[in-house]
Amino acid sequence: MDTLPADKTSALAHVVSWAIMATFLVMAAIGCWHAWSPVPIGDMWNGTLGFFVRAQGGDWWAWWDQHNEHRILLARIFFWMDMAWFRERMVSCCWSTIC
Repeated sequence: MDTLPADKTSALAHVVSWAIMATFLVMAAIGCWHAWSPVPIGDMWNGTLGFFVRAQGGDWWAWWDQHNEHRILLARIFFWMDMAWFRERMVSCCWSTIC
């Protein structure tokens, strides 16, 4: 059995890597499209709406408070952007999933 030269193997690995990445991005976009809902689901009512009300009221600790044993600062940044800039349509959350 013949083996591919190193440059062809590298090129093949490069193409396969890009194909996997493109597939992942397309699947994430499709998932966001099918699962998107502007209505918060489950614990997002307190995790997003409760947080936003507290943050808008000037409570800076709302950014660092625990949520189910976790500190979700990055997620809260996306929740805040979505509510403040995109009128609570979960746009920034879907884009953060894809990116």
